[in-house]
Amino acid sequence: MSVYQVKGKYSDDIAIMALRYLSSAHEISLDVFSAQNNIDAITRSQIERFVDDYINRMGKVEPLVEDPDIEDITVLPENYVYIYHRTLGSMRTDIFFTEYEAGRFAKHLAQRSGKTLSVYNPIVDISFGNLRINIVHHDVARPTISIRKLRSNPYNPANLIGNGTTSPEIMAYIWEAIESRLNIIITGSTASGKTTFLNAIAMFLGPLTNVAIIEDMHELNLQGTNMMLLQPKPGVEDLSMQSIIDIIHYRSPDYLIAGEIRGNDINTFW
Repeated sequence: MSVYQVKGKYSDDIAIMALRYLSSAHEISLDVFSAQNNIDAITRSQIERFVDDYINRMGKVEPLVEDPDIEDITVLPENYVYIYHRTLGSMRTDIFFTEYEAGRFAKHLAQRSGKTLSVYNPIVDISFGNLRINIVHHDVARPTISIRKLRSNPYNPANLIGNGTTSPEIMAYIWEAIESRLNIIITGSTASGKTTFLNAIAMFLGPLTNVAIIEDMHELNLQGTNMMLLQPKPGVEDLSMQSIIDIIHYRSPDYLIAGEIRGNDINTFW
């Protein structure tokens, strides 16, 4: 198996030392920590950079997040990080996570989003900018983190025709269906391009069209200005899918877009 060599990655020694410092950062400064552990100026600078990336960005996998050709990142405990590369496909990287690192990183990401990862809430979905992150607690499985990067410039209908995903005739048919306000259902397997396709055909809507959007986790990147985004919260009665639909009825939007529907929420639409 070919290995994706990550440029600018942190060494395991720097990561471990930085995590040790973060465990005591509320008690001592980095200068004191460096003095206590006989850390030279170059190593101290690398630790400081890792700490900044860990707190404000994506820590050890930040170089992967910054790589524009990487679409998906999977962090597994006691394993190397796996990616999906736009041109190379699925690959293993040379970044390794211990079980301690993976578990700590998972809890850190959940806390940054204001959510709790525990045996009582073992699966957490969060959003950071263009990142969509799914975290599984170790009581369900060994701690795993799945990171999907959304395109900053989403595909439009012309792009999908150009890359062979669809044909001009199909796009014209869908455009006519949208203009006629017909119901459209997009189905497919995991990572088959459902959200990409939905985002593209939603560009047929006019910029001033009154649109209501329902998403568990914000993924669509629409360009209109007259849009209302609503997010259901499982377990919260006033923010259930049915309650969200009732709220939307008062606004009477021209179009309703549901980013993803799972489980019993399907019944709300029939």
